[in-house]
Amino acid sequence: MKQAARMMMAVALIAMVVAASGCRYTTNRYYDFRDIWAVGAGITGENPVTGIVPPSLGLYLELTEFLHLGALTHNGMTAEMDLRGTFVGPESTTRFGFLWWQSLQKYQDYNNAVYMNAFKDELFPWSQRMASIEMSWLGRPAKRLHYQPWGMHMQRGSFLAHRGYQYWAYSGAQLALSDPILTHMGFMLRFGFDLSEVSDFLLGVVCVDALKRDDLTRDEYEIFRRRGKDAPCDIMGIEVVPAQPRI
Repeated sequence: MKQAARMMMAVALIAMVVAASGCRYTTNRYYDFRDIWAVGAGITGENPVTGIVPPSLGLYLELTEFLHLGALTHNGMTAEMDLRGTFVGPESTTRFGFLWWQSLQKYQDYNNAVYMNAFKDELFPWSQRMASIEMSWLGRPAKRLHYQPWGMHMQRGSFLAHRGYQYWAYSGAQLALSDPILTHMGFMLRFGFDLSEVSDFLLGVVCVDALKRDDLTRDEYEIFRRRGKDAPCDIMGIEVVPAQPRI
């Protein structure tokens, strides 16, 4: 088990180094590998949004998009590798789930992010292509790792697919605990794995992207390189700021 973990870490490190070298093929393979897993952590403290209510508390489990169980809220700072997306900044998330039904409100403050990569930017061409009519299914985008549509109010139902329908096999767990009496501090841990993305990664190694069609195109890759992974998105020199919920 330890040897397998070391091999996975070695693959990840090699992929990161190669992706930084500027090759579109290796950059796409790196992000295909990133699509397989997610890991994140957060810290929180007493704040005027939650008052005396514990700012982060609960346990949430999900086994694919069709089986959910638990309740969790987290209000604080989060640092995560969210599949191919990376985000460090303020987050406010509330989730409830039972069997196939779920309720979700998820807000990440991208305007005040300490760091975010291009896949967290709704105006990045790849994000727009993944949300296009051509790529969507049943009104769900193929992939959407920016959560503006989920931050305005609580949404309920089955197969919400807030990450996009291609991540339907995402399974994972979130845990949040806090002490509202003595230290007023808390933490959140998040881990996930998407089995459906393994085949996309393996096919990508032999230059086949027919399954997910999520590789950066030549134009998207050039924009990705020029803008920098954490540069603000702008149109004709004017920075575009998405609507924010009032919290």
